[in-house]
Amino acid sequence: MTAQWTANTYAVTYNANGGDGVPSAQTKTHDVALKLSTTEPTKTGYTFVNWKATDGTTYAPGATYTANAGTTLTAQWTPNKYTVTLDATNGT
Repeated sequence: MTAQWTANTYAVTYNANGGDGVPSAQTKTHDVALKLSTTEPTKTGYTFVNWKATDGTTYAPGATYTANAGTTLTAQWTPNKYTVTLDATNGT
């Protein structure tokens, strides 16, 4: 008899952290690198920075995930900056 083995798999989920357009969950197979989704979520008034894993590691969209563990990747945001210009229109 020959032993039959099935590789463990792990769930990699995404949390848009208040944004929209979260990628679908992916499945990571043990000892097989997973290419993360290239989809970037959007959030009004903010710019997407990267994904942050449960263990604190950050990943760019499309990066390679190699850990043999499931994780939730949470979107990290930076607030947009705006310039406001006042025009006194002949006033002081």
